[in-house]
Amino acid sequence: MRLKRNEGGDRSKTENQTKDVWSILSKFKNKASSQRHQQQDEGDYSSSEEEQKFVSQRSESWHSDRRRKQQEKTLIMQTKREHLKRLHRAQVIQRQLEEVEEKQRSLEERGVMLEKVLRGEREDASADEAELLHMWFKLVLEKNKLARYESELMIFAQELELEDTQSRLQQDLRCRMGIEDCKKSTAELEEEQRLLDQVMKVVEKRDQLVSLLEEQRLQEKAEDRDLEGLILSKGYQFHWA
Repeated sequence: MRLKRNEGGDRSKTENQTKDVWSILSKFKNKASSQRHQQQDEGDYSSSEEEQKFVSQRSESWHSDRRRKQQEKTLIMQTKREHLKRLHRAQVIQRQLEEVEEKQRSLEERGVMLEKVLRGEREDASADEAELLHMWFKLVLEKNKLARYESELMIFAQELELEDTQSRLQQDLRCRMGIEDCKKSTAELEEEQRLLDQVMKVVEKRDQLVSLLEEQRLQEKAEDRDLEGLILSKGYQFHWA
């Protein structure tokens, strides 16, 4: 009986040890499973974060390209409108030059006839010498005025041509400068610098035309004073128009 009780106690003890071992193994198993799930979750989170970052970068790049294309489209439309305005101005200048040329021919014909009368090469009983001289001075004034107006129109035409050249160069330059320098080749960077130099030269030429126009107007005032002195020396009074 004692032996049997001891055997029963040993069996109970063994069963308890087995349960303890299974409990420990179960804990290890649960812990390992938990770690795997945690690593998987961390991996899924890292993967999801990278995907979000990639999508965000793609979205920013798409919006950036879209803004750039919209800006280019707006710039092209603006350039076209400015070109049409310059074309209209050029047509106006052309018509004005044609009108000036026609008036100059008419004045030239009248001046030739008047000079012949003053030299006695052609008789005109309807006017005396004083009246003929007055007519001649008036023709000279009109001719000078037309010549100055024609000169100004020519300067305006040159300035308009330079403005058009500058607009085209700047449009090309803006398109090139819209690309980052790190993405450009050496040849592209050199071409960009060449365009910039050309723009600066065109701006300098336009400034020179403005200075030329101002100098020309000052010279015209001096010529007017000289002609006025000549008229007064002949005993005539003339009101400048």
